[in-house]
Amino acid sequence: MKSYRAATLKSIRSEMAKRHTAAGITVENAAKRNAPVDTGRLRSSITSDADADGVVIGTNVNYAIFQEKGTRHQEGTPFLVPGLVESIPKLRDVYGGKPS
Repeated sequence: MKSYRAATLKSIRSEMAKRHTAAGITVENAAKRNAPVDTGRLRSSITSDADADGVVIGTNVNYAIFQEKGTRHQEGTPFLVPGLVESIPKLRDVYGGKPS
């Protein structure tokens, strides 16, 4: 009896990587739309990195956390969390839809 386990797992991991990539791009774009712009550095630094295990959306700009959450001196201007929230309907399509 031939086992298709390895091929099936490979197919599943490939499909999940595709879906995580699509989800990452969706949230990344929404976060960029929501990011406050002075010089554009914060907006252009927002990226997503996906593989079969998940996706990470973020930025390497050191002041991004203060922009998102605020400080004791200034209210935040959130962009990542609102980007995720506004992406939920599209994410349902990405993860609930049929395999590509």
